[in-house]
Amino acid sequence: MTVRCWGQNALGGPRSLGFVTVTAPAATGWTRLFGGPWGVCGLTDAGGLACWGQVASESRSTPVALTGPELAGVTDASVAYGSICMLRTTDNSRVCWGGNTSRQLGDGTNLDIANPKVLDQGQTADVALSSYFGCAIRGGGVT
Repeated sequence: MTVRCWGQNALGGPRSLGFVTVTAPAATGWTRLFGGPWGVCGLTDAGGLACWGQVASESRSTPVALTGPELAGVTDASVAYGSICMLRTTDNSRVCWGGNTSRQLGDGTNLDIANPKVLDQGQTADVALSSYFGCAIRGGGVT
C-alpha cells in the first residue's frame, strides 16, 4: 500500500499543499499510520517502523526507518509534539522517547529520553500520549 499526504507540512514533512506520495524505506509498503500534531510514524509491511515530520524532537523530511531491539514487535504508537510512545505486543511493553518535561512519558522523571526506552514491561495493553501527559491501559485499568 502507498501513503499519500497533503496539507502544509511545515515541520519536516513533504512540503506541498497538494497530494504527496510518501515512500516507505527499503522498498516496502505501509500497513498502519500513527499521526501526531507535527509528525507521522508508520508500520511497514516488512514489520519495520519509520517516522517523518517532527517526531521525538527530530525533524525528518522523508520517512526514516527506526531500528533497535526496543522497537521489535511494535504494533501501535501514539505521537505527540516532540514525544512518542509505542506498544510492543510481543511482551506488552510500552516504549517511549522524546521530550518529557511534563513527565508525559511516564518514566518517573521529567528528563527527556534520547533513545527508545522500554517501560511497563509485561503490563501495557494500550497507550495514548499528549503533548503534556500520557495514559496507558495496564493491569486491567488506566494509569
